[in-house]
Amino acid sequence: MNSKFYKKVQIMKSIQDWDKVRQEFTDCQKSNRGVVFFATADEAGTPNITPIGSLFLGEDCSGVFCNHFPVTLNRNIEENNRVCVIALNNSNGTWLKALFKGRFSKCPGIKLYGRISPKRELTPKEQSRWQQVIRPMRFFKGYDLIWKDIRQGSDIVFDAFEYLKLG
Repeated sequence: MNSKFYKKVQIMKSIQDWDKVRQEFTDCQKSNRGVVFFATADEAGTPNITPIGSLFLGEDCSGVFCNHFPVTLNRNIEENNRVCVIALNNSNGTWLKALFKGRFSKCPGIKLYGRISPKRELTPKEQSRWQQVIRPMRFFKGYDLIWKDIRQGSDIVFDAFEYLKLG
């Protein structure tokens, strides 16, 4: 990455950085019903944003997500495995309060930068965690079609982060 990039983001320097970043990211993710946004680009630089509801962050600047359906994202990561994952804080009134006050009282969002690995089979532990997340949806018709049998995912290793700022 170029030096210009690193002027605006912070390189993950320690596991202490990761622990704080992971907690703030997870809080934002929860406020958005578990959905985060993956920004990728193909070889030509054409951008793509994909909502993903299956990202689980690990202990060591890493994560795993189920990428069964996002065709463009999967094609992009074969050509260019760099990714920016954005979690926005959608808690009640967070953005409206910030507009009135001119500042946020909580983290409004965070970007994680990293690299996605090729698809692999999910471990039984990862499958179990995914099933816990989607369990409330099992009564809907789409559950069996969409989520029940997801078995593959990809790992992400994060190397930098950036807090969203107002203004």
